Amino acid sequence: PSPPVMAMRASADEIVVTGSRVQRPKMAEQGELGDYKIYTLPERTTVAARQTKQVRFMEREGVAYDRVYRAWVGQGNTDEPQPSEIQLRLRNETRTGLGLALPGGTVAVMQPDGAGGALLAGEDRFEDKGVGLPVRLSFGDSSDVQVATRVVKVRSGEIGVRSRQTDLEITVTNARSEAVSVDLVPAIAGQRGFQILSESISSRVDDTGYPVWNARVPARGATTLRVSWRTTD
Repeated sequence: PSPPVMAMRASADEIVVTGSRVQRPKMAEQGELGDYKIYTLPERTTVAARQTKQVRFMEREGVAYDRVYRAWVGQGNTDEPQPSEIQLRLRNETRTGLGLALPGGTVAVMQPDGAGGALLAGEDRFEDKGVGLPVRLSFGDSSDVQVATRVVKVRSGEIGVRSRQTDLEITVTNARSEAVSVDLVPAIAGQRGFQILSESISSRVDDTGYPVWNARVPARGATTLRVSWRTTD
């Protein structure tokens, strides 16, 4: 996809058009005060009673990112396909087009419309992010990338403690005209004694601390994860 334009907002400043000249609003300058970040307004301003003003903190074009879909699985026998969550992921580093302290707030992601303009792809909020930290932006659900979970078998046992082993088939379908990457996260990973016994796609622990299976799904195709896990009471 085309690179998005990230607009950090405390900012809904309009672009001012004067004749044929487009003037972009000035931005606040970032400074430091001990361990704190301070932002100096580019010009004096007055805030009247019961008035709100917004200030543009930063704007970046061409920020490198990955578009990933994410779904929680294992929350029951859901043969009915469920939509996945849409995420944009990036790292707050210079090489990705960022590399500066990001104040918490609203982020707007604009996608070029092919005609010289831009469309709003979505908005999200996040907490302060220091340099080098990962950033995840969520923009709702996708009806094109869906996940269905089928419980194949459940077995109970007792080896010192009561345990339950569950075998599942998790099928991801992709109606898009391009391949997609889908992260599948076990919803019960925080449950006592959770252990993955077997898996058809190798799992990893991501920056959220959860085990994740990353499924590559071809255009207009499907991929199935077969997994067995155990939990204890």
